[in-house]
Parts: sequence; structure tokens; C-alpha cells
Amino acid sequence: MTTSSTQKNNGSEDEAAIKDKVSKLMAIKLGRDKGVINEIDFLNNIITTLNIHTERHLERRIEDNALLLNKEYLSKFEKMAGNINTFKNKVDKMNQVCNDLRSDIKSNKEKTRDLLQKTAVIQKEKKVLEEKKAYVIGFLDEYSLTDEEQQIVNDSIENGTLNEKFFKVFYRLLNIKLQIPEKLEEDDSICALYDMKENAEAKVKQCYAVIVRYIQSDVRTLNHEFMEPKPLLFDSFKAIEKVSELMEASIAEYCGVRRTYIVRAFLDALMKDNGNENAIEYNSHDPLVYIFDMLNFINTACNTEYEMLKNLLKNCDHRTRDKYLSVALGEISEALCQPTKVRVEASFAREISCVAIYQISTSFAWCSDSLKLLLPPSSLFIHTLNDLNELALNMFFSLLNTNVQKTVNRSKLPDYDLKPINNIQQSLNLLKSILECTSSTSDAEENLALRKDIQTKILSSVLDPLNQSIQLACSKLHDPIDGAVYMINCLHLVKLAITIFQYTDLRLEMIKGIIETHEDLIVGEQASLVLTNCGLMDLYLRCHAHQTGPLSKIEDAETAVMIAGITRFYEGLPNINGFECDQTGKILDSNILESVRRRTIDHVLIAYQVIFDKVVDPSNEYDTAQFEFKTPEEIKNVLYAQFSNC
Repeated sequence: MTTSSTQKNNGSEDEAAIKDKVSKLMAIKLGRDKGVINEIDFLNNIITTLNIHTERHLERRIEDNALLLNKEYLSKFEKMAGNINTFKNKVDKMNQVCNDLRSDIKSNKEKTRDLLQKTAVIQKEKKVLEEKKAYVIGFLDEYSLTDEEQQIVNDSIENGTLNEKFFKVFYRLLNIKLQIPEKLEEDDSICALYDMKENAEAKVKQCYAVIVRYIQSDVRTLNHEFMEPKPLLFDSFKAIEKVSELMEASIAEYCGVRRTYIVRAFLDALMKDNGNENAIEYNSHDPLVYIFDMLNFINTACNTEYEMLKNLLKNCDHRTRDKYLSVALGEISEALCQPTKVRVEASFAREISCVAIYQISTSFAWCSDSLKLLLPPSSLFIHTLNDLNELALNMFFSLLNTNVQKTVNRSKLPDYDLKPINNIQQSLNLLKSILECTSSTSDAEENLALRKDIQTKILSSVLDPLNQSIQLACSKLHDPIDGAVYMINCLHLVKLAITIFQYTDLRLEMIKGIIETHEDLIVGEQASLVLTNCGLMDLYLRCHAHQTGPLSKIEDAETAVMIAGITRFYEGLPNINGFECDQTGKILDSNILESVRRRTIDHVLIAYQVIFDKVVDPSNEYDTAQFEFKTPEEIKNVLYAQFSNC
């Protein structure tokens, strides 16, 4: 039952499906479908007649066409299969070739890898060898000379000649000599360095020997005048400056040559052209000119030697120059000691004035001061100059004392005018001549104390005997005023003579004190004379001595006596200048004369002031109405008015 119902359902479903398809086909508008239209057109071309056999013929024809197409397809497929087989064979051959190539490549790759490994090892070894080569080359360049440099050194050693290339190689050789010990301190396992060190030291010694021989031979050419040193000589001294033994030997050789030259030049200057006026010996009759010319030549020669040696060592370090310059100049100048000393002592044997001797001593001092800047303090020539200077000073003071004593021993009493006698003027002229020489000497600080001592001694040598002579003359004069005026005039002349010179301050102070002492004497005497002539002396003495009680009650101090004395004083005022001492007008110094007159007036005014105060003092019981008084100020104006008219 169930089965039949199921079949019915399936049949109805098929019918429904067919209906749907038919409906869909009917719904399709085939007349509008281009594909259907093209197929119908194709069938129309094939089927010309339509009958019951048409479908069968059409099927057969379709089968024939299908068979034909299959045959054609088979033919093309066979052709394609042949091509494929051919291609396959070629691919197989190519595969074989590729396999062979791959095998060869693999083999070559292995060989190449092995070759690369070997190449890397070789390159590494090459790099190591190149580094070793560079190290060896650098080592040799640093610690040995090149062939060219070696040849330059050998040529100089063989020929004994030097050039600029030699000194470049020499300094490099010195540098190598210094670097090798430093390298050995870092690494003493390099055996080659020991041989190179010995070789460098030997070469340096040979180079030093060549340089010293060159210096010794070349400095001899400097013996000729105006010969300029060669530049190579400068470099030679610079090359040996750090080796004191070689430097000292070379300087000694140079000094020996220059000693010979400077002595010969000195003798040529003395005897030039057999008595020509340009020769120093031409002035041998005048010791001052003769000795000064010699010292001037020596000073010039030493300065020339200094400049020449300084130029010779100009390439050396300044400490080396300072070390050898003064020592070498001291040794060169030593050759002039004996010739100079002999000629100076021979000149001293002649008769010379003390002024000339002193000028000669100042010449020695000047030359010594000048050469002290160049020569060492221990220089024998400086000692010789100092000895000659000391000898000249001893002779000078001996002659000076003798001349002064002779002059003062011839002294006589002054004339009526109380002016200094000629002997005093002669002594002062001699002193001025000497001090003028002193003022022209060196002002070097180290010489100031010595110069002061010498000048003080000169002043004492001249002025002390002169002062004693003046005092002796004053003591022989009858009037003390004459002696005072004469002393003032003489000391005034002395003061004028020495006041312009140095180191005379103490002496001038002494002279000023002596003048003031004698001026006090003159003022006192003259004031006493004025007061006596004016009639005030007795009154002044009584007033000055009065102590207690009325002064008018004392004998000779009564009112009448006082009035008479003061009146007489007033009457004598117009002629007060006529009351001064006769000797006062003989004072040569106008300032001292003016001071004497002013001080005299001051003394008179003081005396009048004492008398005036006593009279106007009520305790002395004077009747002031009887006095026609002038005040001290009025008296002062009158006296100074007369003084200004003098």
C-alpha cells in the first residue's frame, strides 16, 4: 500500500517536472535567440530535403565528420608525440649534460674551495711577510743610514771636507745613536741593535774627528784681517757644542790663533809705518795720550773679538755662548797683559803731572769697566788693568801731596784787601782739574763707592793742608776781624770751586759751619762798634745787667744820662753805615756781606729794644714825658732803609 502510494507520488512529480521544463521551453522565445537562429541556418545549408531519412543521413554524416576529425586529430597527435619524443630525447641529453656539468661544478667547487683556502693561507703569509718587510725597512730606516747617507759620511771622512748634506746626515746619526739605547730598554732581545749601536758610535766619533779637524784648519784662516767666517764653521761649532771636551779644544785652538793675531795687531798699531803720525808710538812723549790710545785700541780690539766670537757661535745655544764667550775673550786678552804693562810702566817713569796721572787712572778705570761687560771677573787682563790703576792712583796721591805741600809752604800773608793769595787759587785750580777728571769717569753702580772714596781722599789731600795754611795765615794777622774776613774769603773761594762736584756735601757743610762761626765774630764786633759809636753800648750793658729796683736810681743810668744817650743814637742813625768795620767791605761774597749787615742791624735793634723796654717800664721810674721816643719798629724801618741804599 505504501509502495503504490509512493510510486504514484513519484509519477506525479515527474509529470510536474516535465511540465515545468515544457513550460520553460515554451517560455523561451527561440526566435529571438541568436544561437538557435545560427544553428537553424547551419542545418538549412546541410539539409536540402526533409524526409524520414534525413535524420539518419544527418547522423551518418555527423559520424563521418566526427571520424574525419578524429583521424585528423590522431595524425596531429602522432606528429606531436614524435616531436615530444624528440624533445624528450633532447631533454634527456641536456639532463645528462647538466648532470655532468653539475658533477664537474661540484668537483671544481671542491677544488676552488681548497684553492681559496690555500690562497687565504698564502695571502696571510704574504701579509705577515709584508709586515715583516715593512718592519725591517722601518727598523733600518730608523736605526741605520741609507746607502746614500753612508756614502756622504764616508766621503767626508776620507776627504776631510764638510758640506750641508754632511751635517744633515750627522744629526740623523746622532738621533740614531740616542734612539738605539731607548729601544734596547724596551726590548733587549734584538741582537742587531747591539751591532748597530757600536756602528753608530764609531761613525759619530769619526764625524766628530772630521768636524774638529775642519774647525782647527778653518779658524787659522781667521788670522787674516777682515776675513769672514764660513757658514759651515757656524754649523761645526753647533755640532760639537754638547761635547764639552771637543768644544773646549776647538775654542782653545781659536783662542791660540786670535792671541797671536791680536798681539801682532797691537804691535802693528804701536809701530805702524815706522813712525807715521797714525802710530801710537808717535805720541809716546805724551803719556796721557799714549796710554789712552793703547787702551782705546785694546778696548776696540776686545769688542771686535767679542762680536767675532759671538758671530762664530751664533748657531749655538745661548747658554753655550754665555759659557765660552767671556772665558775665550779672557784668554785672548791675556796676550795683551805683558805688552801693555811694560809700556805703561815705562811711561810712568817719565815726568808726569799729577793731573795727567789721575786722568790716566780714570782711563784705566774706564777701560776696566768697559771690558768687565765682556771678560770674566777672573780675567788676567782685568787684574792687570786694576793693578795699573792702583799704581797710577798711588803715584797720583804721592804727587798730589807733594804739589800741595809745595804750594802751601810758599804761602804768605794776604794783602790789605784780604783776598786769597795766588797759592790758594793755584791749589783750587789743581783740585778743580782733578775733580773734572773724576766727573768724567764711569757711573757704573759698583764703582760709585770706590769713586766716592777716591774723591773724598782727593778733597782731604788738597783742602786739609790748604785749610791749615789759611788758619796759620789768619793766626798771624793782628786783627781778629782781618783773620775772620780772610778766612771767609778763602772758604768762599773753596766753596765756589767744589760746589758743582759730587760727594762734596759733607765738605760744604763743614765750610758753611766755619763761615758762620767767623761771620758771628764779625757781626759781634761790628754790632759792638756801632753801639759804641752811637753811645748805646754803656746804656745797653746797664739795662741788660739790671735785675731789681728802679733802673733810674742806678748811677750812670739816670734820666738825663738815658736821654743824652738815646738822643745821640738818634743823631747817629743817618750815618750808621759809616760806623761799620773797615774789613766788612772786603768780604768777597755779597750774600755773606748782606747777611753780616742785616745781622748787625738786628743786633742793634735788639739792644735798642732792651733799652726801650727798660725806659717805658714804670718800675724803673723814668719820666717818659721827657723822652722823645721812637719805637723799635720806626728804628727798624730807618735802619733797613739805609741798608737798602748801601
